[in-house]
Parts: sequence; C-alpha cells; structure tokens
Amino acid sequence: MKRKMIMRIIGSEQEIITKDLSNSKNDAVLINSISYSREKDENGTPILRLTIDKDWDHSTASIFDAIKNDEKIDITIKYFIEGEEPSIINYNNVIIDRIKSLFCADGFNFDDNLAIRQGKLYELIQVISYN
Repeated sequence: MKRKMIMRIIGSEQEIITKDLSNSKNDAVLINSISYSREKDENGTPILRLTIDKDWDHSTASIFDAIKNDEKIDITIKYFIEGEEPSIINYNNVIIDRIKSLFCADGFNFDDNLAIRQGKLYELIQVISYN
C-alpha cells in the first residue's frame, strides 16, 4: 500500500530546507538539509543525503515508520534554476538509513543532479511511503 504525502518545503541557496507553515499540521516534514554524502552505495552510486528533523511533533510519523522498518519511499523534488523552467525529478525506491538519514534512490545519477551540489533553489513536493 502507498501513502502519499504532499508537502511544500522550500530550499535556500545555502541548502537549508524549512517547513512551509501552511503544512505544519498535516503530514508536514521538517527537513534540515539536503546534500550529497561522500559515501557511495555498494554499486558505487553517490548517496543523496537528506537530514530530517527527529522531533515527532514536527515530522511525519510515516517517515519515521519507514526508517524503523527499513522500507523504501519515493520522493519528488522540484528544482528552480535561474533562467530555466523548473524541473521536477523523481527518485524512486529510496533507501532510508535510519542511523545516518541517507537516501539513495534507484538510478540516481550524480552528474544529472547538479542543482543540489550547486545549492540551487529546490522544493520537495511529495513523499510516497510504502508499507
């Protein structure tokens, strides 16, 4: 079964994401940062690192359930690059490491996702949790 959580979370040039207050009650997730980890998975794929708030009062319980149960999730990120149309990138079957809060998506390509590395504006627009 899939649970879809729609969020509006805006990232800044400094790669800090803050929660949109309009979603503070229903399935909002507070994400502290988004970046690349220096680590790679067993296939040599760079790992996308999202650090989530550990405060149960501010973060979606479904995300923590997924971490606890070693489940996978899908996330969708919208990038805003100056002078270009916003691009939406989907990361499917994202692996969550409950200790390090690392997300590694199937088919993730470091070179195709320069927006994160360059600290461009982005918006996390949805998370789908499997259970």
